[in-house]
Amino acid sequence: MNIDNPKDCVGYRVITKSVERTADHATKISQNILMLKKPLDKAILDKIIDMSEMSIDVFESAIDSLFKQDYDKGDETIKNAKRIIKMENELNISMDNSGIEERTLLKLIIESISRTAEYASDIGEVVLNLHIEKTLTRN
Repeated sequence: MNIDNPKDCVGYRVITKSVERTADHATKISQNILMLKKPLDKAILDKIIDMSEMSIDVFESAIDSLFKQDYDKGDETIKNAKRIIKMENELNISMDNSGIEERTLLKLIIESISRTAEYASDIGEVVLNLHIEKTLTRN
């Protein structure tokens, strides 16, 4: 399986769990969207779409850093995930005019998007741990 060190198995276990949880959140997002009863405010919808696209990009970057064994890309993934968490806070503030049921569903959707970025960050951290020695020896 080309695993150089048995301790790497723990890292791959974390990655597997992060991918599985990301899929679970994708399901939750779909379910919560279907429960919305009226169209969303365009400004809020645009912000959610931006956050979602960025979160997907960060997750794909994390997976790419894993397959390419790219320490720097893993580090970049972690930094970008933090920006998404900041976006979550800003979105929660801008939803104050929504009804309580709509606001609850939107918060669940936004939190699932944010969790995707957090799982990507977890993968990025594993990539750093798996490849730190190689990175230190090249410098």
